[in-house]
Amino acid sequence: MPLAVDKKATQSDVEIIWRVPVEQVEGFEVNFGFARNKMDEKVRVYAQDLEQIEDPLHGPVYRFVLGNIPLNQPLFIAIAAFTEEKTSPPSDIFEVKAQ
Repeated sequence: MPLAVDKKATQSDVEIIWRVPVEQVEGFEVNFGFARNKMDEKVRVYAQDLEQIEDPLHGPVYRFVLGNIPLNQPLFIAIAAFTEEKTSPPSDIFEVKAQ
């Protein structure tokens, strides 16, 4: 699901950008961790609280920033959408290489 990730060299922020889904969703669960098989951190964010921008290549996308991420470790991210009734299966795992 993530289209791009920008890891800033001087900060410990990771910017995640993904397409706005066609279906109406209440929000997203951003699952992440420092090993592919140990993604035990989760942030639940509501769509109304996300920044939405127009990407020239992908159209409308959401932007979310994870803070306080160590720069010397790889980061693994998967995103799932949720509504009041259900949560989708997570996206494929996206790896951000360590710097």
